[in-house]
Amino acid sequence: MRRAVAVGAVLLAVSVAAGLGWMAARNIRSPAQVALEAEPPAPSLITVEVERTELVADVITRADVGYDDPVSLRLGGALGGRPSTLIVTSARERGDELSEGAVAVEVSGRPVFLLQGGIPVYRDLLPQAEGPDVRQVEEALARLGYLSEEPDELLTPATEVAVEAWYAAAGYEANGISDEDLLRLETAGEAVKSAEQGVRTAQDQLEAAEDRLAAAIRQEDNARYELAQAREALAEAREGPDELAIRQARSAQASAEEQLAFAQADAERSVAAAERAIIEAEAREGPDELAIRQARSAQASAEEQLAFAQADAERSVAAAERAIIEAEAQRERAAVDYAAAGYRWDSARLGVHPDTGTPPTGSQLENLRQAVDVASSALDAAERGIEEAYEDLDRRVIETDAAIRAAADGLAEARSALEDLLVPPDSAAAEREIKEAYEDLDRRVIETGAAIRAAADGLAEARSALEDLLVPPDSAAEERAVGNARDALEDAQAETEDAQSAIEDAEAGVEDAEMEVIEARDALVELEDRTGIWIPAGELIFLERLPVRVDLITAETGSSVTASFMTVSGSELAIRGSVLDTDVALVREGGEALIEDSLLAEPLRGEIRHVADRPGTNGVASSRYYIEIVAEGIPDELVGSNVKVVIPVGGTAGEVLAVPAAALSATADGSTRVEVREPDGTTRFVRVEPGLSADGLVEITPLDGEIAEGDLVVIGVASGDR
Repeated sequence: MRRAVAVGAVLLAVSVAAGLGWMAARNIRSPAQVALEAEPPAPSLITVEVERTELVADVITRADVGYDDPVSLRLGGALGGRPSTLIVTSARERGDELSEGAVAVEVSGRPVFLLQGGIPVYRDLLPQAEGPDVRQVEEALARLGYLSEEPDELLTPATEVAVEAWYAAAGYEANGISDEDLLRLETAGEAVKSAEQGVRTAQDQLEAAEDRLAAAIRQEDNARYELAQAREALAEAREGPDELAIRQARSAQASAEEQLAFAQADAERSVAAAERAIIEAEAREGPDELAIRQARSAQASAEEQLAFAQADAERSVAAAERAIIEAEAQRERAAVDYAAAGYRWDSARLGVHPDTGTPPTGSQLENLRQAVDVASSALDAAERGIEEAYEDLDRRVIETDAAIRAAADGLAEARSALEDLLVPPDSAAAEREIKEAYEDLDRRVIETGAAIRAAADGLAEARSALEDLLVPPDSAAEERAVGNARDALEDAQAETEDAQSAIEDAEAGVEDAEMEVIEARDALVELEDRTGIWIPAGELIFLERLPVRVDLITAETGSSVTASFMTVSGSELAIRGSVLDTDVALVREGGEALIEDSLLAEPLRGEIRHVADRPGTNGVASSRYYIEIVAEGIPDELVGSNVKVVIPVGGTAGEVLAVPAAALSATADGSTRVEVREPDGTTRFVRVEPGLSADGLVEITPLDGEIAEGDLVVIGVASGDR
């Protein structure tokens, strides 16, 4: 027993000593061995084989199944009628489903509608309001079937009609024109009427100013004419006697001479008649009575012929002189007309129409020039008329002188014959008859003598007037007349200027009044456009998705509305998740998605309804994009669950060459290449076209160089560190 124990102890000691020796030998190295073991191993390339496989790309994520997030509803502004106290007069019940156009709550008798849209209510929508919120309302009205026109961003009368019909269908009266609006419309209408009356008043003032200008122009024309007449009279006065007055005085003298000739002729006829009566009385009582009477009758006839010849000569010469006077007067009128036409033409040529005072048109210039030609022709005709009148006077003087001489010769012969036959009578009766005849002759001589004296007095006065005119006149009166005419013209011109200024003021007044009418009408139209059916901000609530369910009533019937009155959530189930920002480019709205879960016998097909346009929305991480998926037939057991979502995004048509994404590198010119390791350890580069990427592999197509399945491509370098 002791032996066995001793042997065991020896064996144990040997074993321990051997172990200690081995350990000491293991830990003892030479310096060279230590230096060699301290060097790092040579680096080596990390390679993988090129595969030929079919690639299928999927985006896989996790998502939650549930209803839309709850939303608290509150009034967006004041209600129609602007009630001072907001009391719920009709409320919904929990679990009610509210679709677009439904009344969510009735407050103080006014409805609060739900519509679908992303723009929250921030203002009352008045007539003619513009903006995207108006388009949002019109699009909702179109969806509800109340608006048939194309929605735009302007609240038009068609929109008002649709709103009125929408409210009426819901059992409410749309908000229309208030008493204040009616008062503003009435005030604006009165402003238009007042402005229109101002236009009429201004137009009346303008017409009065135009009448004043026309009268001033006529006065100015008359003043110019009178000044021209006065200047012509002054010129004539300075040149010598007034030819026209002289001609008129000569005409008066000729007329007086004609009257005297008529009186003399009448006296001669009366005396001749008395003498014939004497001759007849004497013839009845003496010898050769018949011959004496015939001789006396011949003498009386000769005397009468002489008187008639003299009177006819006077009348003919007087008529010729009157014709000369008339012709000269016609020439004076023609000269005045020609001067006036020339003045009007000169004024028009200088840029002022003599009638209107404005620049003349081309046709007006031509008319004034033609008037000058017509006046010149009339003046030439008047000159020719004077020449013809003087020629007629000369002809008449010659003719009447011959007639008078012939009548005088006949009278001389008749008197000589009577003297030869006359024998004094001796009968008492004849004496009485002769006495009576002589008494009649005396009476006639007295009567005709008075007429002759009166005619002679008239002739003397005419001759005196003519003599006065033949004395050189004093031009002072004519100079005063010119000065007065010039003053009258200046006054008329000043009146014309004042009238023109009054017209300018009146025209400015008309323009101002018309502008006031335009402004008043524009204000009325704008007020009418903005007065009508309108929607208060408090009667609309927009939600991004409808229908919704009533989850919580926070303001029941009879209670006041101070904040939120109701909480609603979406009425349909949806699957909400997110994808990485590196995968969002592969996901599109309307794309397919597969929902997988242990509760599902097979994947449930859904549709991607929404992809956020930026990362970090809806409570997801800043590196992820929110997505929303809808699907039919989601079982209630999945509500609140987190499920797997597979989004197929594409695949290759069959097997292709594929390498890990780490095998690809970019060059300076922007192309892509892979590095291929040869069996002898060398490498070469092959330029490739990358294709579909899935599960860490990328499809490649060689562009230059060769690459095949099984070739080794470099994905990295091992450093050799232990």
